[in-house]
Amino acid sequence: MAKKEQKAKFLEILTAPPIFYIPNSMFFSRGLQIAQTCRILVPARMEKIKETFEAVETQALPEEAQLSPEESALLREMMEAGLFYGRTKSRTHPKMRPFVSGTRNNFHVIDLVKTMTALGTATKIIREKVENGKAVLFVGTTSVAKGAIAEIAKELAMPSVTVRWLGGTLTNFKVITERINHFKKLKNEKASGGLEKYTKKERVVINREIERLERMFSGIEGMNELPGLLFVIDAKASETAIREAKKMGIPVVAVMNTESDPNSVDYPVPANDRSEKGIHWLVNYFERTIREARQEAMKRKEVKTQTPEKKPER
Repeated sequence: MAKKEQKAKFLEILTAPPIFYIPNSMFFSRGLQIAQTCRILVPARMEKIKETFEAVETQALPEEAQLSPEESALLREMMEAGLFYGRTKSRTHPKMRPFVSGTRNNFHVIDLVKTMTALGTATKIIREKVENGKAVLFVGTTSVAKGAIAEIAKELAMPSVTVRWLGGTLTNFKVITERINHFKKLKNEKASGGLEKYTKKERVVINREIERLERMFSGIEGMNELPGLLFVIDAKASETAIREAKKMGIPVVAVMNTESDPNSVDYPVPANDRSEKGIHWLVNYFERTIREARQEAMKRKEVKTQTPEKKPER
């Protein structure tokens, strides 16, 4: 096979949807062997895959007659975002079985009605914390979650963690605050030209230190006190953060798939936490909740300032 054809075949294999795979040990070069082993789609199962997906969607969407029009529309959005895809039966946590509506092709299907109920419960606690002026710390360290988490934190001016969770962020907050202040001092010194007094070698070392601290603390740079609530995408990947929040008495809202323990957090939201589309849908949903809670808090504040205080009768 010519090199051009070999390269084209290699690219075609790598870009194929990785749904079902088969091993193949007799394909062209070693690179093509790996590509075929990892990415080739089984043509004979295409029809079965299509039927499986249709069956899963049918099972994930319950009888709409039992729901209000608003709930039906919300449920349809959740289904289109792919929030009903669970893990395999062997990976599902036993305590997550009440949130499972069935099984298709060895994969569990999440009950979206229960997910919708969990969203309502989580919305109430988030509204309560935001209306009381508390910050929500967003945590999403997986590759599919960090982009959406960074975006919502920036839009709402809330703290976030999108890289590896730094041990002691909550339980040792005093020391973390000191390190953040040191980071701010170095940044201000660099911005004002204060590093010019150092030698070239010393400036290189300081700049590297600033870059390291930037990766660690950029998301929580403005967090001057402990947050009122922790919002987590993928509870399995953020076990340390959840453990610290529980120790400090901070409530946790966590989006988790069927492999996680729902009792490990205060407000579990069963949903597919590995779908970028689904994560963006959830993040946008809670972003609207926080904005509405802020507006409500501002209205109450305005009413309070406009209403004259009654003087006590003598």
